[in-house]
Amino acid sequence: MEAAAGQRLAQPYESWTAVDRLPGGVRLLNTGPQGFERTVAFALDEAPKRIVSPAARRRISAAQRKRRAAVRNAKAGPAATVPTTPARKKRRLSPEGRARFIAATKKRRSARRKAKATGKSAARA
Repeated sequence: MEAAAGQRLAQPYESWTAVDRLPGGVRLLNTGPQGFERTVAFALDEAPKRIVSPAARRRISAAQRKRRAAVRNAKAGPAATVPTTPARKKRRLSPEGRARFIAATKKRRSARRKAKATGKSAARA
């Protein structure tokens, strides 16, 4: 069997493929230019690959996640599902604090604009 090389090669090359029967299998030999040689062997008793649809793959995946969650919950026990301490309440910024942040940001930005206008770098305080 003779085949042309790929598009990215500077010039066309040829490759040769040979198939040899082995006891209980097949050997495939691929040769090409510049000493290229690859050999692959296949056993005849190998099980064929199972092809499934995307929907079946999603069902299999969901079932696997369900099984793993059941194992994880069985190992953790019922006490691990209930938190022992209540979650900390999220801190909130007061209106006064927000006003101080805004004022500091405005001051910092105006200093940068002023320094940029005069050609000097703004010093960080």
